[in-house]
Amino acid sequence: MSKPFPCLLSGLVLLLFSMAVLNYSTGIDDAHITFFSAWSLVQQGEIVNYNLDRVEQSSSLLHTLVTAALMALADCGPVLAGHAVTLVAALLVLPVVYGLAVRFACSPFVCVVLLAGNSSFIYWALSGLESPVVTLLMLGWLISGATLCQFTTPFHRFLFLVSSLLLVSVRPEMPLYLPVLMLSLALPLRYFLPDKVSWTIILQMVVFVFLAAMLVFGFRYSYFGSLFPQPVEAKAGSFTLARLMTGFYYFIRPLASPMLLPVYLLGLLSVVSMTLKLPKKSLNLYQCLALFCLLSYCGLIILMGGDWMSAYRFFVPVTGVFVLLVGSCLNRFSAGKQLGIVFLVTVCQLAFTHSLRESVSPAGFSGDADLIDSSRYDFFERQSRDNLVNIPTVNFLHKLVPELLHTEGQLTVLSGQMGMLSYNLATLYPGRIHFLDRNGLIEKSFTDCEVTKDKPRGALGIEGIVPYYYLLARKKLANKCDIPEADIIFDIWQASALGDTREMMNKFGYQIVFEQHGHLEPEIWQLVAVKKSLWQSIGSPGLQKVTVHF
Repeated sequence: MSKPFPCLLSGLVLLLFSMAVLNYSTGIDDAHITFFSAWSLVQQGEIVNYNLDRVEQSSSLLHTLVTAALMALADCGPVLAGHAVTLVAALLVLPVVYGLAVRFACSPFVCVVLLAGNSSFIYWALSGLESPVVTLLMLGWLISGATLCQFTTPFHRFLFLVSSLLLVSVRPEMPLYLPVLMLSLALPLRYFLPDKVSWTIILQMVVFVFLAAMLVFGFRYSYFGSLFPQPVEAKAGSFTLARLMTGFYYFIRPLASPMLLPVYLLGLLSVVSMTLKLPKKSLNLYQCLALFCLLSYCGLIILMGGDWMSAYRFFVPVTGVFVLLVGSCLNRFSAGKQLGIVFLVTVCQLAFTHSLRESVSPAGFSGDADLIDSSRYDFFERQSRDNLVNIPTVNFLHKLVPELLHTEGQLTVLSGQMGMLSYNLATLYPGRIHFLDRNGLIEKSFTDCEVTKDKPRGALGIEGIVPYYYLLARKKLANKCDIPEADIIFDIWQASALGDTREMMNKFGYQIVFEQHGHLEPEIWQLVAVKKSLWQSIGSPGLQKVTVHF
């Protein structure tokens, strides 16, 4: 099974089967933030945020650029192009892992199957976000680094610089992670390998990595006026013990899942085994690079405090090096035992993938036919609950906003939902709607305002700016920070808080004009509220309602 065709075919079949379990789309709502950045580059000629300001709202500069290039070349929309980029990257990881398995002295079949059955990798390959691209580029960097250590030609130096540049531009933490990784590799490359790497080559690698990071930082600062994307500005807080504990809990949480426990323990044992071999000079160059890639990234996950998204997103970038290290460790066993272990792990992973199915399977609706019509949306939006549950609200806003713009000319929207809802409004009415992001992910109103900038930061962005806080403080925010008063507020609320929410909106002069009973979960509702004066100016139509069926 180590021959290329049967091995890769087995991996591809397993990968496609696992994707089918998840309806071929996990379609994360937040991916639309990157899709808009790509759209603006193609349509506006520059990367801007929803307000058409030079603010980097996407966390992935490279994903934005590649998606925009594909849009221009294939004449397709940003949603299709963005998903195509992540899917192609995920598929390319399979042959790259196969090719690297030989260098790692392990079974290509074992590595390919472990990758193709990995539930986190599959979930995020269908998300439209950049995670599989990071997986591919991490492997590419490892290959270019290993070849530079062996062949010190100008071409290999250039290849290493390019791979470093691509990697540091794909995620905001990479310009910090990669230099730290390279510095941590200096001593192992020199002293813990059978064939020592010269200090000259190590120094060149360090210089190239720092140069790549400086180029990305320099571009961001000159173009956007900031060293990091806006989501980092909104989320980054001080390194507290609580943040480290949250990150550590995120790191060990798979131990509590019977379906993830086998692969987690297998990976842990493999890393310990490889680490113990390092002082004995028993690792080859590729294994050494992969080990430090994995260890450094695990440390980064803990420092960042983990992640709030499903299916262990932060583990995906190192999935490729993970399966290669596991394959290397399993190589001590006979072929039969290896297949038995891989079969057990893969079955457990598929069970976890199936457990994710319920959370991503499309929901049903009842209500006005115009509000639940999904025909105008892309395949990936129609297939994923995360996107599908937003369609009735988007359709309602498509009917409401043109009427309000005809009366008002310019609108201000407050929301914490900067994905699919805001994306559709921003692409349909560019420059006519000003967005206030209460989480601070796509614009700077609340992260720069002297009234709110010192609020705590968390995984979702700046904390505490819920609609109630905004309505109480709106006059102060307008006077001190020139933050305009919202004409429309749309957001999600717990069903238990609906009574208080209706009372609050009425008290501050807003009319709830749309209610969606159920969102990602039955007890969460989607509401749209409009200033009463604006609502009256268009004749005060009746309340619109939609119910979600799970």
